[in-house]
Amino acid sequence: MINKEKIVQGDHDNYSYLYTKVMDNHASSFTYVKPKGQYIVAYHKGSYKSISETYEKIVNFMQSQKLSLKTFSYEEYMLDEVSVKGYENYLTKIMVEVG
Repeated sequence: MINKEKIVQGDHDNYSYLYTKVMDNHASSFTYVKPKGQYIVAYHKGSYKSISETYEKIVNFMQSQKLSLKTFSYEEYMLDEVSVKGYENYLTKIMVEVG
């Protein structure tokens, strides 16, 4: 998860938190539930080194639609070194909560 200040500043390489999906929802101080709401969803194909290009497109779209960024963006690695060969084939799903 990347917090909104870092997204706006263009700092897309520094995570605020790491997360993983779990099957059971155990309420504790260590559990965070992604809020329901509206999200811009984009898919980035290629190395993580160029992911800022996709974030810039998301921010430009948000500005053109007069949407405001909420707290975090979320990234899920759909295809990575475990499933494909070569950085150029990586696929990352980016979800940015907007309001």
